[in-house]
Amino acid sequence: MKADPMTQEGISSSIGVELSTQDIVTPRLELIPITMEMVQTGFARSPEFGRLVNAEVPAEWPPEGWDADAFNYVIDKMTRYPNARGWGRYIAVKVPDGGRRILAGTCGATLPIELNDDPEIGYGMLPSFQRCGYATEAVAALVAWIFEHPHVRSVNAQTFPHLQPSIRVLAKNGFEFAGPGPGPEKGTILFRKQRQ
Repeated sequence: MKADPMTQEGISSSIGVELSTQDIVTPRLELIPITMEMVQTGFARSPEFGRLVNAEVPAEWPPEGWDADAFNYVIDKMTRYPNARGWGRYIAVKVPDGGRRILAGTCGATLPIELNDDPEIGYGMLPSFQRCGYATEAVAALVAWIFEHPHVRSVNAQTFPHLQPSIRVLAKNGFEFAGPGPGPEKGTILFRKQRQ
């Protein structure tokens, strides 16, 4: 009997999920896989959070939009799919000369990659790390990692028409306008990048 890919058993058996997922490393960033413990301590603003992510946590943490709804959404998905790893990540900026990395934002898919052949991604940066190219670099690395999953045919993202910096991040990464966003937020527009 074939495992259903929409169940936890299907995720585990169909891709041989590793219990630990490596950071995605770029020239300036490290994309840290989020764990349940990280989410819980980070949302609680626990001093333990910095130790768990092995990064300095700026006073302005978390990024805009990382509210109770986002927290509950991530907790729900991590509870439902505990063996799916790497789909949600913190963005940390490397510090020269071996200093401790600094949390700068978040990025990831809205569901485990294994559940969809057209996963939706999202991203957000703290204000002091915006307009430095970090979001573009993080999205490029995240999308490359997603396309390492052979079943994925495309990646999509929603944003609002007035968020020009977000649209530029997508355009620089080869996403094309694909019409109105499906929601749940009203007024979004959809962008998609096809597998090449």
